[in-house]
Amino acid sequence: MTVRAHIYIVNTIHFFTFCFFALFLLSGCASKSVKSGQEKLPDGMTLETLDVGGLGKTDTWRWSQGDRLIREEIDLNRDGRVDLKKTYSEGLIETLTMDLDFDGTFDLTEYFSKGKRVRAESSHHFSGQIDTWRYYENGNLNRVERDSNQDNKADIWMYFEDGKLARTAKDFNFDGVVDSWEE
Repeated sequence: MTVRAHIYIVNTIHFFTFCFFALFLLSGCASKSVKSGQEKLPDGMTLETLDVGGLGKTDTWRWSQGDRLIREEIDLNRDGRVDLKKTYSEGLIETLTMDLDFDGTFDLTEYFSKGKRVRAESSHHFSGQIDTWRYYENGNLNRVERDSNQDNKADIWMYFEDGKLARTAKDFNFDGVVDSWEE
């Protein structure tokens, strides 16, 4: 599979997964949100459970300290398993972890600084083993590194300029040295 085909497939999966999430929230479910419960925890945090889907079972868990949201977990497809985890710091998202294919293994983790995405790690084979790293500057994709032989080392590097793939480097013999460049 070519690098461009891989990028297209991964971006398509991410797009449809986030569309599913958006539809879940925007389908009117959010307006039907039912607070299932609230519990004070020993560490001073509060756990709030919600039935956002309106189906009579908890699908969203929110941990807060005072009025600050600390963590949120959501069962997007209502199968009883958490599919999306978010952590917050100072009211801004810090991490987002998602099970993209709803198999119980988290495939994507995105890291944020001051609310802007700075890095993402994913398993494009949905194996749970991280093989793709994305780096962002000012919220824009800057570089993608990919491990094509599952040895936990990048052997494909893709560089982006103005949101477009500008050049690609490949290490065909997996020795850590670039063997070819494509512009």
